[in-house]
Amino acid sequence: MQPTPPDRPDYDHALKRLFLEAHDGVLALFAPGATWIGALDTELPKSNRQADIVWYVKQPNGEPGILHIEQQSTRDDEMGERVSDYALRLRIQHKIAVHSIVIYLRPDGPIPEPVYQWDWGDRPSFRYEYEIIRLWEWRSEQVLTTPYYNLWPLAGFMSDVTVDTTAEIADRIVTAAQSEAEREQLTGDLALFAGMRLPWEAIYQAIRRQPMLKDLWEQSSLGKALEVIAEERGEARGEARGEARGEARGEARGAEKTARHMATLAIMARFGGALDADLLEAIDNANQAACELAITQVGVGTLDEIRAVFGLAPKA
Repeated sequence: MQPTPPDRPDYDHALKRLFLEAHDGVLALFAPGATWIGALDTELPKSNRQADIVWYVKQPNGEPGILHIEQQSTRDDEMGERVSDYALRLRIQHKIAVHSIVIYLRPDGPIPEPVYQWDWGDRPSFRYEYEIIRLWEWRSEQVLTTPYYNLWPLAGFMSDVTVDTTAEIADRIVTAAQSEAEREQLTGDLALFAGMRLPWEAIYQAIRRQPMLKDLWEQSSLGKALEVIAEERGEARGEARGEARGEARGEARGAEKTARHMATLAIMARFGGALDADLLEAIDNANQAACELAITQVGVGTLDEIRAVFGLAPKA
């Protein structure tokens, strides 16, 4: 089980914050030649949907344009339809050219071709082409060699990430960042992203071994949360050893307790604040499989979708 770390934003919120704080770096990496002018309203006209990133830019040819970015952690077979819908609504609202980029964070099966189209008989009726970036195929040097240290945590998604390189990158962030709060935020983001590919406990231990990071990390909210995870898993492992001595029921209770605890923390971190009493009760009575399913969906699902995992009706 790879849990979403508690007491931290989910991947989506962390990525949006990184991108908004380093827009020039994002353009240099993903849309070379475009110049950032300002952020536009992400609320799409006559729609309850909201795009991830919408920027007003100057195109490489000098013309004004809209750069629309979607960040995707799982495969979506309807991505083309969704992206073209967003782009068309933005075009209608702002009357300028739109270019869409979908950044996939990790492999999750075949990615649909970056074009959405349909024909009427033998005649093409609609076609929208967009760009895709498979971030897990990039090498970390592609982001680490830029001066935009705000974006260095993205290396956690990339092909050559290891536990040791994660600690080294965290060390570099601590040296480059301008404030204690920024150091904690960016190193936490790095661990959050690397945790999609690597074991949480290994990341935690590797970062703590770095002299420059140990004190910062032990005082950070994510460091404390990962320490809780390590303790919980240690308890589960201890109970597993007990099961080898014939204590199967204790092992099962330990695994379910850990799953429930992690599901509660992950949902609280994703949606903020205390949870409704009916949801807390449902989690307390849920089996391990339901809790693990909720954890995997917490970064991409709505609160009502998470409630449905536990057999609850949508929140009024």
